[in-house]
Amino acid sequence: RVFIGTCISLLTLMWIYALFFASKESVNQIEDKVWQGRAEAICNETAVARKELADYRLITDMGPDALSERADIVDKATAMLVQMVNQLASSTPTDAKGAELVPLWIATIEHTSPTGMHIHKSCGPELTMRSRKR
Repeated sequence: RVFIGTCISLLTLMWIYALFFASKESVNQIEDKVWQGRAEAICNETAVARKELADYRLITDMGPDALSERADIVDKATAMLVQMVNQLASSTPTDAKGAELVPLWIATIEHTSPTGMHIHKSCGPELTMRSRKR
């Protein structure tokens, strides 16, 4: 009973601190509104273009080249994402926090992409695949 009571008390204290005393400032807030608008436009344009690639046919209705067609769609969508990231990386926000954060985000995407893709800033929208050893 003492253990459960202690746990409940600690959780209650944690929530009181989080709700009333902790800083409300966003950790990843970028203040450069011009860069935000540019980045949002780039991301929205890519999202629309990727939706246009959608193929809702059943794979059984597509014929013998079905998997190849789907693989081509995945390659195109991946290339669009690479191009989007490269466009975002080509300009840095003017505020100090944004200038610090965006390169970190880009570096994370470049080196930990779940697709195993390595994005090089110098190659534009082209892809360079790397083998992933796990």
